[in-house]
Amino acid sequence: MKKIRDFNLSTEYNKKGPNPVRDFIFRLLCLAYLPADKIPSVFDSLRTSVPPILETLMDYMERNWIRGRFWTPVHWSCFNLLLRTNNDCEGLHNDWNKLAGGPNLPFYKMTLVLEQLCEDVKLSQKLLSHEKIKAHRKKETQLKNSILFALWTRYQDNELSTVELLEEIVLELKTSFPTVVTDHPLNLNDENIDNYDMSFVSDDEM
Repeated sequence: MKKIRDFNLSTEYNKKGPNPVRDFIFRLLCLAYLPADKIPSVFDSLRTSVPPILETLMDYMERNWIRGRFWTPVHWSCFNLLLRTNNDCEGLHNDWNKLAGGPNLPFYKMTLVLEQLCEDVKLSQKLLSHEKIKAHRKKETQLKNSILFALWTRYQDNELSTVELLEEIVLELKTSFPTVVTDHPLNLNDENIDNYDMSFVSDDEM
């Protein structure tokens, strides 16, 4: 959603009623739920019907995320994955910070904290082996997972094409996306948005 602000698309995105711009952005967001090897071709097919105002956004996505030098769909596709965010890692880091009492620890105190963490790993391993630890997930997350895995199963059973899978996911999950995106607080234009061009350059073009 940050790029919607960066490219000055908030006004179009926030229009009430039927909104082809917002609907198209929902499709772009849901590309992550498709198999990695199918994403480029679906992206290309979406490009044939892109609203003109989103051409710059599409260029950015293709250059940096679809056929990028560093990031491609292999790196960000969430197809058939239960864990799709870094929330678990951030939660673990928060627990470590609480245990340490804050950042910038003296070396001696840091070694004591690391020793305690090592002991916790042993305990966690034992509890996990006895199924005494279970992940807590919100009802909304559980519902979203059940919807996605049901659709993924239908896709793998050849009941849905890749494009149909995308449309079904958009239909089911569109209420979970923001309906309003605030304008960029600095009112930046899009002239200097990409300081680094991460697009792939073939040997023929060099």
